[in-house]
Amino acid sequence: MTRAEKLTFAITGMGCVGCVLDRENAVMPMAGVEYVGVSLSSRTMTVRPGPGFDRAVIASRVRMLGYGIDEAGSYDAAPRSDCPCKLNSRRPAGSSG
Repeated sequence: MTRAEKLTFAITGMGCVGCVLDRENAVMPMAGVEYVGVSLSSRTMTVRPGPGFDRAVIASRVRMLGYGIDEAGSYDAAPRSDCPCKLNSRRPAGSSG
């Protein structure tokens, strides 16, 4: 993969701007991620992979926080009213679920 290549994933379950920040803040510090951008309107997450990138680890992190992830590009058209980001913000620090 060259530096300019990006991967786009469909993200299901997002309902607000908090969900966008939740995804970006969870994925950006991960090993092998040089850039991450999340779009609420298209319900996608774009990642520029770097050395040490592991697609399965990224997908696992996204799912752990209550969102679906799909590389095929499909997405749910309706935003959720019970955003996972609100549940995540109520978890005690260091809690994974």
